[in-house]
Parts: sequence; structure tokens; C-alpha cells
Amino acid sequence: MTCTNCALGVRKFLEKEGMEEVYVDFSNGEVQFNMPEAGKISPLVKGIEKLGFEVSEDGLEEGSLNISSSAW
Repeated sequence: MTCTNCALGVRKFLEKEGMEEVYVDFSNGEVQFNMPEAGKISPLVKGIEKLGFEVSEDGLEEGSLNISSSAW
């Protein structure tokens, strides 16, 4: 993720999916959010990947993701 527009796109996607208190830091690729209901994170990962980013398995836990720009 290289700019604030990238972060904005990820944030809007997560909010649309019902996530709350979404925080996206484009400088280090950190994404944090609250899931209002117990749910699966895999649809969120797939949605972020469709936006053109890779989700690191290192940060793959409920409410926290690490993402980076995908090579197109």
C-alpha cells in the first residue's frame, strides 16, 4: 500500500462489510478493525485481494491484517 487513497479504499471496503472502528495505516500496511459479530475473515481477505493487495498470513487473525501492494 503506497498512498492514502489505497488506505481509503481498504477502509471503505471493510466498513461496507460491517466492520467497525477501521484503522488503515498505508505506511506499514497495518489494518485493524472490530468485527461486530463472530464471522469468518476469509471473505474480507478475498475482498482486499480483489482491490489489488496481498494479505500476509503473519497478521491473519481476527481484527488485524497486514497487507501490501500486489504486483500486477
